[in-house]
Amino acid sequence: MKNNKKLIIGIIILVLIIFALLIGFYLMKTNKTIKGVIECTVLDQSDIGVSNITIRLAKQDGTIIGDVKSGADGKIMYYDVTPGNYTLSQIDTKDGYNKNEELVNVTVNSNETSTIDFKIERTIGMLEITKEDDSNNPINNVTFNIYDEEGYLITSIITNEHGKANITLQNGTYYLKEADVEEGYIKDDTMYRVVVDDENKTFFKTVTNIRYKGTLLITAYDTEGNTVKDVEFNIYDTNGNVAYTIKTNDIGRAGVANIPYGTYYYQQSQVPDGFKKDEEKHEFVIVEHNQVINKNIVIEKN
Repeated sequence: MKNNKKLIIGIIILVLIIFALLIGFYLMKTNKTIKGVIECTVLDQSDIGVSNITIRLAKQDGTIIGDVKSGADGKIMYYDVTPGNYTLSQIDTKDGYNKNEELVNVTVNSNETSTIDFKIERTIGMLEITKEDDSNNPINNVTFNIYDEEGYLITSIITNEHGKANITLQNGTYYLKEADVEEGYIKDDTMYRVVVDDENKTFFKTVTNIRYKGTLLITAYDTEGNTVKDVEFNIYDTNGNVAYTIKTNDIGRAGVANIPYGTYYYQQSQVPDGFKKDEEKHEFVIVEHNQVINKNIVIEKN
């Protein structure tokens, strides 16, 4: 009887071992390789993205994985790529660009993004405009008109979120002029001369707009009409950040100049002994260049 029990226990253990081995084998067969991503950017010799260029992804043995066209920014994304070594090659081109006949090697690792630049040569000229404010911040949605040497309008281009706009041009002399600008900036009416030739295939031009700026002046009085010194104010932007801190002087005045276009709030942060502090935030808006906003406030005594 004891021998039978031992036999049964042995059989059960053996079955469990076999079952565990089968499960392990199944998991090994069904385990999926974690794949990677390739981010390819097609760039010209000025590192400007080139759109509508087909790039082929292939294995080292020549097996084709896929052909994808570059987007507006020159980027191409290949997803779910099995780890290994691959090549990138240019399949077609477009007017104004030479075809790169070389293979570009790229290695893909599991769960990683491999980034690579694919360079092609631009054979015609290009104008690239950078639009920024006087603090070097990019300005988008600015329209520029492009004129030929005789002053005829050729086309218009609009800056993107990076403040940039570009256009391909044949060799020659051109003029560019700002057609409009975002609200809150002084429009630049300058007509800029542009020359594109074999020595200057890319003409870079940065155009700066001065942002509207204004001044806030605060005068603090007590209830009897006397000015009050040492009243401190915080000036907040629309995100609730303190942009400026000012304090009234001997004649009860405080001010800050060169406040950029926009909406702001001032709030008392500190008052002299014997006075009540106003906790409320008060709005003011800079909407014009060189605007001066005067605020007279009354501070009650305790």
